[in-house]
Amino acid sequence: MSLAGIAALLIVSGGASVGAQAEEPIGQVQQGLVAGSWVSLETQKDYGLVTVGGGCSGTLLNRSWVLTADHCLASDGKIKGPAAPLGNLGISAAWTSRTATPTMSVRLWGDFALLFLGHGDLGRANLQLLYHDVVDTSQTITKFGRGISAFAYTISLPLFTLDVPAFSDGVYRSGAFAPSSASDQFITVVPNASGQIPNGGDSGGPDFVTAPDGTLLGIAGVQSTCAATGYVPGRPQTWTWATGVSQCTSAATIGNRSTILEIMRNSPVASNDFNDDNLPDIVWHNSQTGETQIWFMDNSSRIGRATVVDEAGNPILIGLPWRIVASRDFNRDDRTDILWYNESTGELQIWLMNGWQIGGHFQTWLTDGSLVSSRVPIFNENGTRTFIGPPWRVAAANDMDGNGYADIVWHNASTGETQIWFMNGSRIWWRSTVRDENNVPIFVGYPWTIVASDDMNQDRRADIVWHNDASGETQVWYMNSSRITGRQTVRWENYYAGAALVGWPWRITSVNDFDGNRVGDIVWHNASTGETQVWFMNVGSILRRATVDPWRDGGDAQFVGEPWRIMPH
Repeated sequence: MSLAGIAALLIVSGGASVGAQAEEPIGQVQQGLVAGSWVSLETQKDYGLVTVGGGCSGTLLNRSWVLTADHCLASDGKIKGPAAPLGNLGISAAWTSRTATPTMSVRLWGDFALLFLGHGDLGRANLQLLYHDVVDTSQTITKFGRGISAFAYTISLPLFTLDVPAFSDGVYRSGAFAPSSASDQFITVVPNASGQIPNGGDSGGPDFVTAPDGTLLGIAGVQSTCAATGYVPGRPQTWTWATGVSQCTSAATIGNRSTILEIMRNSPVASNDFNDDNLPDIVWHNSQTGETQIWFMDNSSRIGRATVVDEAGNPILIGLPWRIVASRDFNRDDRTDILWYNESTGELQIWLMNGWQIGGHFQTWLTDGSLVSSRVPIFNENGTRTFIGPPWRVAAANDMDGNGYADIVWHNASTGETQIWFMNGSRIWWRSTVRDENNVPIFVGYPWTIVASDDMNQDRRADIVWHNDASGETQVWYMNSSRITGRQTVRWENYYAGAALVGWPWRITSVNDFDGNRVGDIVWHNASTGETQVWFMNVGSILRRATVDPWRDGGDAQFVGEPWRIMPH
């Protein structure tokens, strides 16, 4: 009976003591927690418990990154061994039908590795904490695992003996341990008072420091090696035939903690994702009917469409003087919301969305004491509604300061000033005029126009994209909050071919990262032909161009013009 491909950690009761064997990496055979507490699917999801490559365990730290053991990524099962193909390291979990294939790996110091899921993920995930200090032997460690539920053993019968291999039922279990030894590099455990012991198998599985009340305080280690006490005589000395374990050791996370946290910050969340596939979508509005429609996208292919509906599920039709000026996450719930502006009153209103339906998870009280849960006005620093009219206009929206809330970029057509409203949900936190590289306020007017904001240079900061209506030049201001750190003109595919100059009837409608390379891609629309084209970008230059196609969505409506228009993102 082969245990290859079975994930997790073994806790068993008892186990014969035959002379301790040398510790060995768990490799790609993982074993479960015998006599441990069953872990519900809800708890597994809460703590991001996943399977890596069908044989190792791991923890989904956030939506993009999985923490596991380095030797789980090696084709020979050894720490820092030759890397296995990423296609062999598929990520799955009992709590979702989704699966994901990593697009990148980061092999860290010791027996640690991270796998980046890119756009193909398991859905929304909780942020897992990393324990902030070195573990000591007075603390409690909770281990999680699935797989083996009994060690191998031999049955003596009257006429023969029967060797029974280790058994797995595939159920996640947990157990609590007091470390027998701990340092800034390793955490070692031995059988606890109940006779439970982690076994060779939860390669990459997490060790959580646990408070006296049972609260998990953060991941302090990743399961690495175990020492078998013995094997069924005459059988291979593998975990399939192990009869017991004397101790197991995890690699301590503290030495890699700052690196892991920095990498986790490099976790793109798809802007304008309305169907929870972690891929950006395109928002359209019909100026005649007032309909708002979402094109669900996969790269440059439209894979579906949906009309925006109200809280009751009915199509909602909104026309002038209201218009859509942006769509970003304004309440930090990992869902894209829609920002509207009233050209007559100067009012701004956020539709807090749950997919393509109004009804996000947010509540606020207005100054008159009424409760609004899904359509929220913008409040100023003093908590009162704010109304702004010409010559100011909303030019873009994005998270400019990295606090998770979308901020609003304004431009003054008379003075050329660009101002950012740094937001805390629907309330202005503070405001700042954009300053140049020398920290001097910068004023830019027509023919330059702000057309979008997104991260254009992979530094995890939102930048500002401008277009010159006279010359056709597109220029990026690389930003650090409200200050310019550099500027670059967008160039053709062959960088040395020069600036990409494009004018009417083409116009830039939005920018989003459609291919997952962490650089915003530029969406253009042709007002004459109705063609929508994506410029897939590298930093500062075009990688390739593609016309948006409808072939995975029935094949109709490839070229769309007035009264439909793509809304700014």
